[in-house]
Amino acid sequence: LEADFILPNARVNEPISVHYDGENGRLKLDFYHGLDYNVYRVDQGKAYEVYAKWDSHGCFQSSADSSTELTQMLPDLSTWTDLGQSFRQGEYVRHFQLVKTNGAKVNTYDFYLTEEGRPVEFHMLGYDTVFDSHYDEYILQYRWWRPQWVDDREFDVPSVCSNNGVEVPVLADRMGALLRRALTPSADHTDVAKIEQEVLFHQYSLENDKMVAPTEYHRRLANFVANREFVERHNRRTDVSHKLALNKFADMSH
Repeated sequence: LEADFILPNARVNEPISVHYDGENGRLKLDFYHGLDYNVYRVDQGKAYEVYAKWDSHGCFQSSADSSTELTQMLPDLSTWTDLGQSFRQGEYVRHFQLVKTNGAKVNTYDFYLTEEGRPVEFHMLGYDTVFDSHYDEYILQYRWWRPQWVDDREFDVPSVCSNNGVEVPVLADRMGALLRRALTPSADHTDVAKIEQEVLFHQYSLENDKMVAPTEYHRRLANFVANREFVERHNRRTDVSHKLALNKFADMSH
């Protein structure tokens, strides 16, 4: 599957490619046409993250097991409302909708697919659950989809990881987590979680003598939230003996 992840207000248009074989615990999640990508081999107990360096690529690798979340690019429509036929992206499609509340605010999720089941577009307008910030809009426009087909070569161990992979406790999986949050609407909730996150970020900024410019606030907050979730996820693991903690770089991405 290939799609463009679009945030119109931020002028972000990121190409994404996914090769998914859930039955055998395999996934390749590719961003910007191979600039960065993750390969998950739950069947082999390994996961790889390939990232861009100045003029080459580097690799992180870690273990993977049945608890490893494999990112899918299609929402679960079992609780969505079928609104019937609509017209989207120049063709007639089936329109599904899900409405969630966030306090007094409303989040509207729309998903469009053809009668044959080909995905066309996922659209969300409302509270930004991707970056835990203001009201926003994000879109997945699907460009290519081929179900029930797997190219085993896509799940090969990346060559850069064969000899130069750096072992880490767990992969950050920031983009995978972001996509899962976008495509899996959370249960109805209030603004309490958002307020708690902002309070924690404020405390962190004070403790580390950080002055965050207004134009940087939401990006820094999103980084802090993602890194905090990464630390908490690692510290819940029972197969490692060491723990992680946030430091003064917690509002930065790698």
